[in-house]
Amino acid sequence: LAPLSRSVRAILDAAGFQDMDIILSGDLDEYRIKALLDDGVPVDSFGVGTQLGTSADAPTLGAVYKLVADERGPKIKLSTGKATLPGRKQVLRFERDGHYERDVIALEDEDVNGARPLLAKVMEKGRRLDDDGLEAARQRCAEGLGLLPPTLRRLGAPAQRYRVEPSARLAGLVRQMSALSH
Repeated sequence: LAPLSRSVRAILDAAGFQDMDIILSGDLDEYRIKALLDDGVPVDSFGVGTQLGTSADAPTLGAVYKLVADERGPKIKLSTGKATLPGRKQVLRFERDGHYERDVIALEDEDVNGARPLLAKVMEKGRRLDDDGLEAARQRCAEGLGLLPPTLRRLGAPAQRYRVEPSARLAGLVRQMSALSH
């Protein structure tokens, strides 16, 4: 794409079309775009489709429903590679210095100081509970991405992984239920 875009820019400029934009597309992802920009390719914008809709490194998301609680209380599965965290849960987010610091998977009724709960009911009886619209969702997404630590927003492998850990109460429940199962 680099040599072709340079040739096209030269042809357009020679014909008096210096203000005409060049748009590149075709199986582009963030790494290829960065390489093109680093190479000084004369381009005004990029069209990203395939790589936006699917993830080349993880094209599918495996999901399995596991019962973790019923009317009698929490449930746990201990099979190797299939273990579950028992009970109804909430994810709590901690922030520090204007960035996300870590998330804690807690039991639903836990209240942890300094943490913001992330899970909220969005549907009831088949109906959405809010009608914020697409623009509000885009804004929340942009704000959330801006709060990720800078090392997690850069291209390439992050310097560190984002911490997600169970709460002390949840870890205790896992130990208790594991001991009862043996």
